[in-house]
This record gives sequence, C-alpha cells and structure tokens, in this order.
Amino acid sequence: MHTQLWFTIISFNLMAAYIPLSALILYRRPGTWPYLFSLFNGLLIAFIDLGAGEVQVPALLLLAFTFFVGFASPRAVWRWAIITGMWVPVFHIVLMGLGRNSGISLPEGWGSLLALVFAFAGSYGGSFIQRISAGKDQREHSQATGSTTGEGDNRRKP
Repeated sequence: MHTQLWFTIISFNLMAAYIPLSALILYRRPGTWPYLFSLFNGLLIAFIDLGAGEVQVPALLLLAFTFFVGFASPRAVWRWAIITGMWVPVFHIVLMGLGRNSGISLPEGWGSLLALVFAFAGSYGGSFIQRISAGKDQREHSQATGSTTGEGDNRRKP
C-alpha cells in the first residue's frame, strides 16, 4: 500500500476514536470543550485539505471554526488559532517527510503555514465581534436603567 493511503487510514481512525475519548473528557471536565473542539476541527480540516484540489474549502473552514470558538471563548484567542490551524502544515510536512512526491513541492508544502493566517483572522474576528456585542449589551442596559456606569441605578427618582 502507498504511504498516503496508510496515512489517510490512520488519520481517519484516530479522528473516529477521538470522539468517544472527547465525550469522556467532557464528562469529567466540561470546561475543556474549546480545546477539544479546536483540536478536532484542526484535524478534520487538515484531513479535508489532503484531498482538496484547491485551498478555498480548508481556508473557509479555518475561518469559520476559529471565528465561532473565538466568539464563544474570547480569552487568549491565539490559542484557538494555533490549536486549529497548526494541523494543515503538520499534515503536509509529515507527508513530505514520508516521501510523498505526488505534486507537492517544498515551497508549496511550507506554504501550508498560511493556514495559520486564516486561523488567526477567524479567531480574532470572532473575539472582536463578541467584544463589540458585549459592549452594545452594556450600553443598552445602562440606557434602560438610566445609569451611566452600566451597573444600574438603585436610587429612587422623584
């Protein structure tokens, strides 16, 4: 069998085994969901990228998945970008190391590092939108209560 076929079979089965393992981890530690979600999405995108002829679909998936994780968990958004985006270049570098010569050149393989740009853009974009919407909610709340601090005014008005 060819090296790429073995790599595909092993990658697919590891991702399939990842789901029940993630369920066990989430049962014990629910707060780890952004890490598990980002890791799985990164592996999935890298797996899809191996079979994709063009980069648009993996790039869109990187933007979308990191956007939503960045929105849901805006602290340290660089983490979600790295955990999700690193797998595309890792898969390409591993395949180059295994000697797969079917059309991938060294510059093209290292060019897969551009996946991190899309991951960072999505992650920081989601965090930015979350902060804007959180600020809007605070402004609307302070206008409804008459407070200028956003915490409400408990004084009686005549």
